[in-house]
This record gives sequence, structure tokens and C-alpha cells, in this order.
Amino acid sequence: MQAFGPAFGQNRTAHRAINVMAGMLFSTVSGTIADSIRARGTEELDSSADTRVLCLERMAPSPVLFRGVFRAVIPFLPTEGPLCVAIDDTVLPKRGKKMAFTRWCHNPLVPPWQYDALMLGHPVFHAALLVQDAETKKPLAITLAFDPVEGLPSHLKSKRNPRRRRKGATRQDGGNKRSETPKKKKGRPTREEAERRKRELTALRQRYPTAPDVAVAAITRIRGWMDEAGMANRLLVVVGDNSYTNATVFFSLPPRCLYIGRVRPDATLQAIGRKTPGGHAYGPELPTPKAMGEDKNIKSHVGHCVYGGDTRPVKYKVVGPVTRKNSTRKTPLRVLILRPSAYKDGNRESYSHKAYLLTTDFSLPAIDLLGLYLLRWAIEVSHRSAKTNAKIGQAQVRGPKSVCGVHPAMAAAFALLWVCILKLNGGTARTEVFMPLSSWQQANHDWRRRKRQAEGKSEPVFRASPVDLLSLFREAMFDRWEQGLPRMRM
Repeated sequence: MQAFGPAFGQNRTAHRAINVMAGMLFSTVSGTIADSIRARGTEELDSSADTRVLCLERMAPSPVLFRGVFRAVIPFLPTEGPLCVAIDDTVLPKRGKKMAFTRWCHNPLVPPWQYDALMLGHPVFHAALLVQDAETKKPLAITLAFDPVEGLPSHLKSKRNPRRRRKGATRQDGGNKRSETPKKKKGRPTREEAERRKRELTALRQRYPTAPDVAVAAITRIRGWMDEAGMANRLLVVVGDNSYTNATVFFSLPPRCLYIGRVRPDATLQAIGRKTPGGHAYGPELPTPKAMGEDKNIKSHVGHCVYGGDTRPVKYKVVGPVTRKNSTRKTPLRVLILRPSAYKDGNRESYSHKAYLLTTDFSLPAIDLLGLYLLRWAIEVSHRSAKTNAKIGQAQVRGPKSVCGVHPAMAAAFALLWVCILKLNGGTARTEVFMPLSSWQQANHDWRRRKRQAEGKSEPVFRASPVDLLSLFREAMFDRWEQGLPRMRM
């Protein structure tokens, strides 16, 4: 109630919204509002208010909800050092084309040999605060932003990304459009024309923000929440994927904030040139990050990072300062090349692909930056648990106000459940607080314990899964019913 109360005008509306979301999390069939009504035993009552309560007409935008989540997780954050926030995007699968925000998106789960890697769904920007557990040595992703990204209408796509007609292309009626249309003047546009195009593009991005624009707004909000909580002297580290390593994010970072992002192996890099009265002149073109990783003349370093519950050796290279002329322009960057760890493929050792990173920071040690980036995998785990276990995205809402209200509210409620576990259990380790393991789960834990003992490693500390979290929540609701209390506060 402390987190969700400020998002609603009245307390009774906030209580109704909490009841609806609790029923959606309690339901084991699907996370729809209809299942929430059945789970609470209110089928015979008027349910029209339940279907309308999670709409932006009755609640504030999602940043108000996640501000309460951030305040709730502050007691479990370290008292010193930087805070790490991971950003990424995901897709909530949808098939109804009449639903708002639904469009064709990239499907990352298809095999590489499939040509059409597309799916219908809601593209959503996700930002999560990474909380490191000292006992399990594994990070926990607490959601701080879950915003649907609206696509650009088809009649406006040519203004943002104008398509170039191929040379010699003709119309379907047989006429040649290139010969019928008047030729445009070659060369750079005039100053007035350039200013007009810039104003149109700025207005278009304000009306239909892209995923990097949404990311910048979320990062700015989180930086403001840190200042309000007395963390003005602490650094905010943002780790992202390749889609956010661009000029939109680099040029719009708030103060006391640095970015670490992945880059393509064939990215174009240039050296820092000498300073001129108009700014920096670009130096000669440098080898690609892939070529730098294969160059034996660049010195390799060895450090240790906490990853996957253990302290592991890490081999890496550092190159910099460099620039990217087309994306980050005059911003000096540092290249971090991370060599993958070996894994067993039958009787031989195999390696996955290298990781090529760009960062704006030159003060922190490279091994510390790599350790922060390795924590980013927690947001990928959060995607799976949110859509599979918490069933976020299953609610069949159509209007844009409902889409922007239901899915972020469910993500905030699921994040608060993890905060409750931190408050109840003191961490994410699986203790006697949770329900007992099944026979096959106990056998798996015993096998993993014997394997680590045979390798001479310490005894593993098992972490609570999202299934354990939701099972504990549902067990508490059943206990409430057995005591004769109402299922939900209406």
C-alpha cells in the first residue's frame, strides 16, 4: 500500500487494484483479470470496476508505482559503491492486431537458420536494479521500469527512416517514377531545410519515442530517485545491450552516471584526433573490435569476477581512448574485450563468442566494470520468470491506457514480492521459510552438492526460485482462507 497508494486518487481504488493484482499472481491458470476474479471468489459480483481499475484514467503513470518499489528496496542496497541498473527490451507475445502497441517484432528464440525471425507482440522496455546477494553470490533483478514502446504508424515511417529507391526501379503500372518526378538538387540541404527536418524529427520522437528514448527517460528518473534518497554522491552504472549503445543514450546520460554496453564485433572505431578550434578532429580508422581481440600485440590481463555463484578468472583486453564517428561521435570511449570461459562439450573444451564492450568511464578499473557487466544476465532471468511464472503479459487488454497500466502494475507487484522475500528471509537463499522440496528436487540438490565436494569446492548455497516465491505466496493465501478470513479485502 505504501508503494501503490500514491498512484491512485483514493485508498479504496488502491485496495481494489492490489486485490486484482494479487488474484492475478495467485491464479495458476493464466494471469488474466478474469482468472483474478475467479480466484477471489467474486464471480457473482459486479466485476466492471475490476476491469477498469488498472487503467491510466484511474491511476498515475508507471513511474509513480516504481518509485515506491525503489523506496522499498533501499534498505537492502549496499551502503557504499555504485548502483548497477540493467536495461533491455523484451516482447510480450500477442496475436490480436487490434490491441494497442502490437506490431511485428524480432523473435530471439528462433533458430539461426530460420529466415523470418518475427513475432507479433508488445515491445516493452525493461530496467532492473541489480541487488547482489552476499550469501548466494548471485544478483537479483528488481524491476524499476516496464514501459511499452509504441511503434511508428506506417504513414510516418518514411519521415524517420526514408527508404531509398533502387536504381532503375519502376512502378507496377510500367512507368518509371525516376523520370516522371522532378530531380532534386544534389548536395547538402540549406540551413533552413536542415532546421525544418530537425524540428520535424524532434516532434516525431516526442510523440513516438523509440526504445533508446524511453531508456534515457528511465535512467534520468532513477538518478533522480537516488538523489532524493540521499545517494547523490554515489555513481549509477547502466549496463545495456547492443541496441542501446548509440548516440541517443551516450549523449543524454545524466550527471554521475556511466554506461557499459555491448557492441558488434565489426564496429567501426577511430582514434582521437588532435584538437581544433571547432572541436575534435577524428584520427585514423582503427581495427575492428574483433581484430583487436585477435591481435597478439595487445596485452591481455587476468582478473577475478563473481559470476554464477563463484569467483572465476577472467581474461580481457583494454583499448582506448577511441571514438565512433557515426554513433557516439566525439565522446571518448574505452573498449573492453572479454574472452569467454571454457566449458565442457563432451570430452573437449569449447568456447563461446567474445564480448566486445564500450564504456564512457576511464576512472574505474576495467575488472570492476567487467564485474558489473556480468551482473546483467539477471535481467534475462527476470524476463523468463516474469512471463512464465508471474504470467505478466497474459492479461487481454486492448486500449493503450490499459496496456500502459496493467502490464507495468503487474511487473511492479512481482518486484514487490521479491522485496518481501528480502525482508522476510534476509536474502534470496533457500531456507526453511519456503515450502519443502519435492523428491526429485532434493535429489538434484544432493547431486550438485556431491559434485562440488568432489571438485574441492565449497558447499553450494541454493537460491530460491520464482516458483518458490509464488508457492509461498499462494500457501499464505490458503492459510488465510482456512482461518475464515475473506479471500481479499473488497
